[in-house]
Amino acid sequence: MCGVGVKKIIIGVVALAVLAGGGFAGWEFFLRDFLASEEKVEKVELPPKPFFVTIGSFDVPVIEGHQVTRMVKVRIAVEIAEGQSMFALRGYGPPLRDAYLAELVNMVMWHKIEGGHALHLPSVKKRLMTATEEIVGKGVVAQVLVDMILEHG
Repeated sequence: MCGVGVKKIIIGVVALAVLAGGGFAGWEFFLRDFLASEEKVEKVELPPKPFFVTIGSFDVPVIEGHQVTRMVKVRIAVEIAEGQSMFALRGYGPPLRDAYLAELVNMVMWHKIEGGHALHLPSVKKRLMTATEEIVGKGVVAQVLVDMILEHG
């Protein structure tokens, strides 16, 4: 009986040594290098996220031959320029909406309809950006975004 107990103790000590050696080898070959590589990672500063302000949706009539033949719905947002506060347009909402509506009506009424569409997107963006800069000044708005143009009627 004494021989069986000694065998169990020897097997237990050998198993413990194998587990300890495996743990040590795992630490040496895997974890130590992994943890050391985390310390070497450089933190890259991401550019600030752009901030957008929706100005509104505008329904613009298309008048042909003294009658409204269709309607153009335009939704406009602006991107606030980098370094400007997200509140940079506070108080400018009504004047911007008035200027945008006037520009859109003017573009639809006095410009030729190109390719069957009442509005030409690059022209719209350029004229609305000019109107924006006249009202809030240069450098406050990065760009005017036409979120949607829907022509119906």
